[in-house]
Amino acid sequence: MSTPADDGASDPVPDGEPEADGWISVVRATTLPPPRRASGTAAPHSVRAVRAQLALDFGELGGPLLLDRGQTVRLGRSSGWATPDAAGILSGESSVSARHASVEYAEDGTVWLTEVSEGSTNGVRVGRHVLAPGHRLRVRTGDTVWLGPHVSFRLRGGAPPAEPATDRAANGT
Repeated sequence: MSTPADDGASDPVPDGEPEADGWISVVRATTLPPPRRASGTAAPHSVRAVRAQLALDFGELGGPLLLDRGQTVRLGRSSGWATPDAAGILSGESSVSARHASVEYAEDGTVWLTEVSEGSTNGVRVGRHVLAPGHRLRVRTGDTVWLGPHVSFRLRGGAPPAEPATDRAANGT
């Protein structure tokens, strides 16, 4: 799946490939051990799984921040509010608010970006889409998200949503 070039997105990162003794993470090219049965013995090699983590790649700032399905990361400078790894990456960025935005990697594989309801000082945008405080926007692998004018991250990895894609903006933004 690809999104229009004018919104700052590109083609998604390809999924990882199963290996004989485990699986490769979608985000990192590391081999993970095979799944274990309750008895502690390795599962048969016919059982394969690709770990579909979503990465928020902050480039030179640090990271990537990795999310599994069902996880949400809060982005901001406040170590008391933001997810600890995110606060560590963003703590020195004065254009990012203490409480700026969140990214949810839903169980169904969709990814949602939300600016905090009270609004951030410098806003959140994806391509030409500027988020309204408290409203969420569906984002996709390859999208670049801007937290204010100077800090961005790119979405990488993840897994395709369980259902066909719907309207890009869930709330009309």
